[in-house]
Amino acid sequence: MVSVWFARRVLLIVMPQLAEWLEKTGGVSADALSGDRVAETEKKRYQQFEHEAAQQQVPIVQDVLPRERIFEAEFLVNSVKLAITRSQKVKLILLDDKNSVEVISVMSVPEIHKIIGELLRLSDAANWQVPNPWRHALAVHEESQKTVH
Repeated sequence: MVSVWFARRVLLIVMPQLAEWLEKTGGVSADALSGDRVAETEKKRYQQFEHEAAQQQVPIVQDVLPRERIFEAEFLVNSVKLAITRSQKVKLILLDDKNSVEVISVMSVPEIHKIIGELLRLSDAANWQVPNPWRHALAVHEESQKTVH
């Protein structure tokens, strides 16, 4: 098992980039919401829905590995890289500050959404105030649309 630690600073930087990467590389929103015909608010609402729906596609599984199969390691994540494989899976690469320790995981787009959702949930529990990249953009946009009297 690998224990991965994220600093708040890394999550603040990585979350918007993950959301932007997902928007550009996959999902219905990349195709259905392209062009000027859809308002920015509607795009953000749809992307938030897509994020929530993708998370629901991945069941929560809690397995207990036999002690002899557990490899223990831990490190602090300093950067995250993403790539699309030939089989249309997402390759998630976690690197430390020296780029010497890395964890590579290949997963589906819904599984990436699940990871993002869990990181957001844990950061909320720690009161780190890491904004949900879809909700935050939507809230800021809606806030700017309010009428001032």
